[in-house]
Amino acid sequence: PRAKLPVATQHQLLMEAGYRCGNPTCSHIITLEIHHIQYVSDGGGDNPANLLVLCPNCHTMHHHGHIPVEAVRLWKG
Repeated sequence: PRAKLPVATQHQLLMEAGYRCGNPTCSHIITLEIHHIQYVSDGGGDNPANLLVLCPNCHTMHHHGHIPVEAVRLWKG
């Protein structure tokens, strides 16, 4: 199993996101997940520059191909 992100990194990402989903058109704020922009399986790491906070809905939509990686990178930008 993958190592858990350090609490300091999680806090940094949540502060960066204002405790809101990284998708600017999404209004979900209750539960947030941390997404790897470049997947760990593709060599992506836990550097905050490679991570984006998403709500579970947007996170799932991305992983099912409904939200392209280009959009995720733009939102991080």
